[in-house]
Amino acid sequence: MSATDSSTPSPRASQIDDEFMTARRKDLLLSWYLGVSEVLAEDALPVWKETRARERRLFTRESVDEADKEATRLAEIQSSQSRRDRDPGRSPLSLPSSLPKINKDMLKPAYLTLVAQISTDDFWLMPDGNWREGNPVVKHFSGVKLNCRLVKPTSVPLFANDFEEAWNNMEAFMKMASPVKAGNARRGVLSDVPLESIKLRHVLFEEVEGEANPKDVEVMENWPVYSNEGQEALHEMRNRFRVVPLPAYDKPGGDLIPPSRYCAALKGAVVEVAVALTYWDIPPRTDQGGRSAFAADIERLAVLVPPPKSSSGLKRTISAIDPGSPKKPRVAY
Repeated sequence: MSATDSSTPSPRASQIDDEFMTARRKDLLLSWYLGVSEVLAEDALPVWKETRARERRLFTRESVDEADKEATRLAEIQSSQSRRDRDPGRSPLSLPSSLPKINKDMLKPAYLTLVAQISTDDFWLMPDGNWREGNPVVKHFSGVKLNCRLVKPTSVPLFANDFEEAWNNMEAFMKMASPVKAGNARRGVLSDVPLESIKLRHVLFEEVEGEANPKDVEVMENWPVYSNEGQEALHEMRNRFRVVPLPAYDKPGGDLIPPSRYCAALKGAVVEVAVALTYWDIPPRTDQGGRSAFAADIERLAVLVPPPKSSSGLKRTISAIDPGSPKKPRVAY
């Protein structure tokens, strides 16, 4: 191979890549980066908080503390009002319109970050999730969730060395949500068969409250869907749901990847990801016991290394003029 062969990166190009990856890792260390053991030793470790019956989400400790203080303050106001109600001679307090147990608007999700490769297997980040009518799990298109699996990014040694730690730390955070059912803690996100992987998802549609925004309706009508039943469902949904594009970017600080390029830009790419965890305590049924289920929702995804270009290694030339049918070679007898 000649010294001028463009397929061989120059030492300077390799150095720039290494510097870029090192800089990205340095930035990630300022977040809840799962690739280092120290993430579990932080003083302000994120907290699982119940958001509805049998559902918990992982929030920043600071926001949970603030929400708890607000809930305590409102409870004290309510208690004071009750005492005044029992004393007819005292004027009533001016109460807020509602007294929630926790002010949910104050809670901020704790986004866990890692760098990994999007597996080319079990890849379902197509803009329609490859949904088809008759799907036994997702019966209606409005329930589609795009998903994929993350695996070790072997092409980037700096982050490949962090992946096992990230997998273990993800499991540790999940066990914090349900320590009693630790044996079920990996259901829905983590797998170690045949290799360690982390499943991510993205909820594609959200229901509209009130009248639909015309811009949202336009986005819905132009969203890529690759089946007739999907197109019919999308048309029927246009005034009741809005599409939520995948928050995937072509590079850190770059442009949002259009849905028509989800597969080409993401399948096999090395990406940095921020995810939010949710936990459900599913009660036992007559045919099976109770279980713990988890989901890792994509908050942000940015490409660090684009997918490798596929090539057979063989070049084929196509004639501009039909050369005719291929001839069998003559065999000498």
